[in-house]
Amino acid sequence: MAGLQAIICGMINWRSLVAALAAIATLFCAALDAAAQSYPQRPVRLIVPAPAFGLVPQSGAPEEFGAWAAQERQRWTRVVKQSGAKAE
Repeated sequence: MAGLQAIICGMINWRSLVAALAAIATLFCAALDAAAQSYPQRPVRLIVPAPAFGLVPQSGAPEEFGAWAAQERQRWTRVVKQSGAKAE
């Protein structure tokens, strides 16, 4: 009630009152608009860093790794022999 009496008695400037009410109305409208939007409005794109040198860590038994290493050694031995590359 004291606020209303202050307005009536002229203690508060009418321009200040109108500006304050306009600011409150603007904030209220912005809050309603923000609350009405669904999140997210567009697809979310996750950026995942690439592993170093294209290697992807995997788990497995040592026997599996040994079999893979033997297979790779056979494959690259054949490639090196076909290319005629020599160690210097």
